[in-house]
Amino acid sequence: MNTFVTTSLLLLLAPTCCQARPAEGALRGLSASAPTVEELRAQLMPILKSEESGGSSSEETSPELARQLFNIEASLASTFQSLPKNSHGRVASASVHYLVHSYFAKEHGWRIKGLEATNMSMELISDNGTHVFQEVPAVMEELLRLRHSDTFGLTFADVTAMVALLERLISNQSMDLLKVAFEYRSLELGQTLTQVELHDVLTSYLILLRRPLLERWEHLDWAHHSRRYFESADAQTLDDFVVKAYGFSQDNIGNFVYEQISQSSPFTDERHFSFEEASSLSDRLLNQYGRFQNEECSEMKASLMSLSTSESGYVHLRDFYRSQDDFTESVAYLSDIGALDNSSSRPRVRIANYMLGPSNCISSSQYYAICCLDECKPLMAEIEGLVRAPVATPTRLLRILGNLSSSSMSGPGELSKDLVGKLNAIADHHDGQVPIHGRLFAQWMHFAFPNECPYPQFHAKSQVEQWGDDHYHASKEEIEEHIQSEMVDVVASSPMAYWTDEEVLPLMEGRPSKLKLDPDSFASTLGRGLAFLGVASVVLRFAYSAISDALRASRSSGSTVPRGSAREKVDVAMLPF
Repeated sequence: MNTFVTTSLLLLLAPTCCQARPAEGALRGLSASAPTVEELRAQLMPILKSEESGGSSSEETSPELARQLFNIEASLASTFQSLPKNSHGRVASASVHYLVHSYFAKEHGWRIKGLEATNMSMELISDNGTHVFQEVPAVMEELLRLRHSDTFGLTFADVTAMVALLERLISNQSMDLLKVAFEYRSLELGQTLTQVELHDVLTSYLILLRRPLLERWEHLDWAHHSRRYFESADAQTLDDFVVKAYGFSQDNIGNFVYEQISQSSPFTDERHFSFEEASSLSDRLLNQYGRFQNEECSEMKASLMSLSTSESGYVHLRDFYRSQDDFTESVAYLSDIGALDNSSSRPRVRIANYMLGPSNCISSSQYYAICCLDECKPLMAEIEGLVRAPVATPTRLLRILGNLSSSSMSGPGELSKDLVGKLNAIADHHDGQVPIHGRLFAQWMHFAFPNECPYPQFHAKSQVEQWGDDHYHASKEEIEEHIQSEMVDVVASSPMAYWTDEEVLPLMEGRPSKLKLDPDSFASTLGRGLAFLGVASVVLRFAYSAISDALRASRSSGSTVPRGSAREKVDVAMLPF
């Protein structure tokens, strides 16, 4: 990050210290100001101190924080090991963004604003449309970077602390929604709740998570009368999400009560819950919400795959618009997010890219959006966990990849000759090693897992804010035009026909002179070196013996062997070099 951007970010957030905080209650808590630089520093440093002291529970580290740090470390460790580092063992800014983005995408299905991994250059959003909340991750990174005397990169402890604070900020902000749910139910924060009241509050909270702008107030009315409705025959007319939210909150309350059985009195007629317990439960719902709502994404993906006749991960644009699922995203939107493929005569929609687009996200917070789960992240996490280096040999990668499977595969499948050839070609491009975070390998993953891994783009514009407020919809005329099109498609002999050889290494600041070898590569290189030394020693002994014999024969015969004679040439030619 350059000095100008750093200074601009700090100045941008600094004035918020003088702004009055909205009072709690009503809906004003939903528009609270972004934290100031000093507030971030005050919250970040104690977390960092706990992390660097080992993260164990102590007087300064609560059990909750210790548990949070432990879980974050476990999730980040293998990915951190797989990233390129400088001589201090730290990672650069682009790698920090990758780590944080991958963590939240994998663990929660959240897309952190300001860290969207939308193109292969991993650029930080910094245009005029950026909200101050989106600059919070960048300010955190700068605060952590400046604490090092040399300011070169961040440590594992730095990144862990950054993730922990982001989780806390998101959790704290979601408490505003919980307070709104209490207020809507005409409940006081200090009063205890019956299980029925808690259920109603948490169902309203889930609806607020999905619709934070409250554009559909009637859903809260439905939740308010949910018990009466769900006991009636009118349940079929309810919004499908409200039904699911009701069941989701009920399941979590049931699990919570079961966990607390040993701590409750057996003589209590009815269990009551405090605001703190409601808050703890809302945290659980928030952390699980991404996976809960991903059921809709899975159904959408299955529908798109049914339109793909070749199971290639692509759907013709005409079929996309003709689908009964009413896909209405415009060509401009699809192109901007990297979901439109124009390599053939008929435009096609890339399923994986479309699934990760902002039209399938729920803008739930100033800090993040809840989107469809990125199914490529678990695949990459498994590769990173086994490679534990920025690069790997094709042989090792093929062993790993041959055992991977995805949600659209019944089990690990055999890799085609084309895929094996392309992986070897990537290695040839990089002196025998495959950078696992480069564009070429991302492209390879797309062709190997076309329904899960997106096609990598150089300049995709998939920020959630860019295409908000339904601006991504195509007009009826545009949709009809594509439905009526009858263009002849040129079928390629192989998916690899659309392969491009441009390489980008977004997590490497310039091409390193020496890439860290993966263990298999190092072992094989070392083995070849030792073998060569063994052969060389035999050769030298052979040569020394031959030369000694020749000299003795020369002395005994009183003659010499002319330099360059046939005898000398034959002797040299016999040496096994």
